[in-house]
Amino acid sequence: MVCLATKGTTRRQPAAGGQSFFQSGATTAVIEYDLTGISVVLANARSGTREVLRDSLHNIGFRGIVEVSRLDQVRRTVRKLDPDLLLLVADGHEDEISEIIGDVRHGRTGSNPYVVIFVLTWQPYEETVNLAIWAGADDILTMPLSVTMLSGRIENMIDNRKEFVATPDYLGPDRRNRKRPKGDALGTVRVPNNLRFKTTGDSDAASDMRALRKAQEIMAEHRHLRLVDRFDDIASELEKCAKERSGRGLPQENVAELAKLLDGLTETLESRELHNASELSASMRNLMNIIAQPVAPAAGIIALLRVHGQAAAAVLSGAAGAPDLIIGALQRATTIIGDHGEPA
Repeated sequence: MVCLATKGTTRRQPAAGGQSFFQSGATTAVIEYDLTGISVVLANARSGTREVLRDSLHNIGFRGIVEVSRLDQVRRTVRKLDPDLLLLVADGHEDEISEIIGDVRHGRTGSNPYVVIFVLTWQPYEETVNLAIWAGADDILTMPLSVTMLSGRIENMIDNRKEFVATPDYLGPDRRNRKRPKGDALGTVRVPNNLRFKTTGDSDAASDMRALRKAQEIMAEHRHLRLVDRFDDIASELEKCAKERSGRGLPQENVAELAKLLDGLTETLESRELHNASELSASMRNLMNIIAQPVAPAAGIIALLRVHGQAAAAVLSGAAGAPDLIIGALQRATTIIGDHGEPA
């Protein structure tokens, strides 16, 4: 983790294809589910492509299709309709599409963060695909595509949608197919999926307010716990660096990540309005200011910040000993912050 270099992105050539939106072949596809009650929002600035895609969705079985020709209308349409399926054509608008997906997933647009989201593109450059994935899209489809392929992807969202995972900076389908991060015991969450509910009658998939609230509570808890774990991992690496470097500066990439994680942690703490939580947050910020100085601090400063993080974790998990941990962390911080020395 320490001294990681930022990898450059390689621009891949787009997949070969003609001018037609769909590959030659069947224009209708048999899908076993009744899609007439599914609400769809289709966003694409190009009217020709949008019309062909709309007609193809109609042929598959969808009826409730609302078209949006401008991206600045997408959020308003999602808030108004709360669709079951959102299709976004990314080409030339990758950043805006990524922001829209992020706003939906994090509850800033619409009331259902778990709507099924497809991103379509003629140009599957690596950065385009990565933006869609890390924003939280369910699937990325490369054009031209067949109606059969589109039908298959829709059926997959009904039958085999990936469960979701929440981290400090991501909420979306779990793409860690084989190996989970070591020590991550939280697992994934099966989120509401109105596309499945309306086509199969599976009441466990319904996106009603009770189910959405429960899913949000679980996701928030997972995000907070993973934030604390990540915070401690980075702080531990920096503590080792401080011991090894003997006063030389710490890796700035890791210091910046620690500061970002601390912002999220203190914001969460202060939102709980618990006794001494604000004092703990202020103490953590003071320690972070010392750590961010050009000359590496004593390793004990970072060790003390880790103690603060453990106290914060106890608060967020509702542990019975949380108040004592907070008091202990604050008392130790008071004795050393003035002279930047080692803890007594």
